Amino acid sequence: MNSSPEAIENWRRRIKESTSANYHYCMGVALERESLSAAVDAYRRAIDADAMEFRAFLRLCDLLERAGDPAGAAQLHRQALETDPFYKGNGTAALARDAATEGKTEDAWRLLNEAVARQATEVALLAEVAETVGNQFRLARRTDDAVRCYQAAIGWNPDSAGVHFGLAEILYIQGDLQQARHHAQACVRHQPDWPDALYLMGNVALLEQQWDAALSWFQQALNHRFRSPSSINSLMGSTLMAAARLPEALQHIDLTLAKSPGDSQMIGTRGIVLLRLGRVAEANAQLAGLVPQIQNDPYLRTVYALSLTADGKPEAGLEQIDIALGLLPSWSLTLCGRAYILLRLGRREEAVETMRAARHHEPLWVDFSARVLFNEPDAILGLVNDERSGT
Repeated sequence: MNSSPEAIENWRRRIKESTSANYHYCMGVALERESLSAAVDAYRRAIDADAMEFRAFLRLCDLLERAGDPAGAAQLHRQALETDPFYKGNGTAALARDAATEGKTEDAWRLLNEAVARQATEVALLAEVAETVGNQFRLARRTDDAVRCYQAAIGWNPDSAGVHFGLAEILYIQGDLQQARHHAQACVRHQPDWPDALYLMGNVALLEQQWDAALSWFQQALNHRFRSPSSINSLMGSTLMAAARLPEALQHIDLTLAKSPGDSQMIGTRGIVLLRLGRVAEANAQLAGLVPQIQNDPYLRTVYALSLTADGKPEAGLEQIDIALGLLPSWSLTLCGRAYILLRLGRREEAVETMRAARHHEPLWVDFSARVLFNEPDAILGLVNDERSGT
């Protein structure tokens, strides 16, 4: 960056010009509702303050044409062309930014496309608007529109970590793990300390059963102050369980509980490890201290149901796991647990139906859930294969 006194003075001048021009432009927008002549004067003052205030050029041309002064509009058009041959596109892009800032998502998207059609050249502005509109579409759950915006933004600014993250998150939810990983990696490359992106990378690796990679990404997210250490530590323990590394899982959980002894989620995860290690009495004793938390926690109630089943009480276990499903109906981990209990009760057809529901609601997470809960996950996962083949 040029930091010479002359360059600094030029920047100060530009800031002053743009600030004054923006004030007069906003006045013009407000005055259009009351007095077109006053609005015309305000737009002219904006242009006088900053010859690159193309929003004012566009709105003033429109007002002059509506007022029956095509010659004045044509003269203004020629004046703007001398400053920027693509002022119409760039001015429209600026209008798109205004609309996006005001939360007018549809208008912003329309104006952005108009700006492109008018050959706008301010790529940084186009990328900014596309990212903002993409974020708004994502919050509104209009994922297809969000993806289109993010892809356009990347075309203009391939180094935007925020755009790559937004796109990666949508693709991850849609189950496109390969593309989700590609964009999450791009996000981390441009912003290595973003904990949410590191966490997303861990989840992608987990679903691809790349256990060591998942643990590494989760640890990095923790190192960079991920917003929920409890949930990520629990997920790290579950990753070790899915990899059938039960002693390591127990060690990780105990180290975490030493720092946060009241973490009910980690205590529940520890209960699953104990059940898989055959230490049923120890698991039951541990869960007995969590009765108040179990009431409204589908995860803890699922673990409790499995402990009852391991203790020879599958009917009571089924009752508890159905309560858990009432709290969270579509969770694959609870559905896998229910299928296991139904098998223990000899109700195979219901178990198959339960696993089919798990595949429907959370197709990406079923395999992981079964590998977390059971030493022989294929016995549960095979129910879906049997159902599909009709055997």
